[in-house]
Amino acid sequence: MNQEFTPLEELKSALHYWWLIVVFMVVGASVGWVIQGVKAPLYEAEASITTSIEFTRTGQMTDIEEDYAIRIVGDVLFSERALEAVEERAGSAGLTLDRQTLLQMTTFERQNNTWIYRVRHADPRTAVQVSTWLAEAGYLAVGEALSEALSAESLARYADSLVSCLEQSVVTSPVQADCRPENLTAIQAELDATIAALTHHRLASQGILPAMVFSAPAAVVIPSEPVLFGRNLLMLGGALAGFLLAVWAISLRLPQRLDGGRRG
Repeated sequence: MNQEFTPLEELKSALHYWWLIVVFMVVGASVGWVIQGVKAPLYEAEASITTSIEFTRTGQMTDIEEDYAIRIVGDVLFSERALEAVEERAGSAGLTLDRQTLLQMTTFERQNNTWIYRVRHADPRTAVQVSTWLAEAGYLAVGEALSEALSAESLARYADSLVSCLEQSVVTSPVQADCRPENLTAIQAELDATIAALTHHRLASQGILPAMVFSAPAAVVIPSEPVLFGRNLLMLGGALAGFLLAVWAISLRLPQRLDGGRRG
């Protein structure tokens, strides 16, 4: 038979069996204490790089275009090359760190225009070291990509001037001396070489806009408290779980049923 839920009656029942709540909470806290002895606490260190766009160079951009430009930056900051650089630095420092372990301990996320590396490790200093390496490697990678983007931008302007020169060479005078018809073959060869170099630099830029600006990563602070598997957190979580379990048991009238079974 369905029983009507009455908050007042449930409260009275919980107060009547207060000892059950206490027992469950103590047991839950004890379980948390035991888990703390088995699982090493994890500390989290975070490093960040903030990016922005020089709209004076790009002109007005839509929200979608701006979001895409910043997402491209994230791809470079956490690229294969950056991860390889971190692995090399770890090896040089005597720290065994393979790719799978690095990815498991690292979270890379975006908050508005800021990309954040979060690294969790049982040793807080190791967490700081790895997060610092990631930020430095990412900053170097994105800086190189930006340099390639600027080179590509310069070559694009030069290619446009060569195309303009070719157009002048086929029209009537007056034309610039370098753009005379007799120089057509040399101009075309120069244009082909410029386009080849432009393609190379654009690929190397990995899609980074030449108008992007990046902040250097700040110093990472050594965490003082664990974020996971800490004694206080585990015991508090265990006590809370015990409290909820006791309330659930009381709401199902389990104490009354057990008491009735013993009397019967």
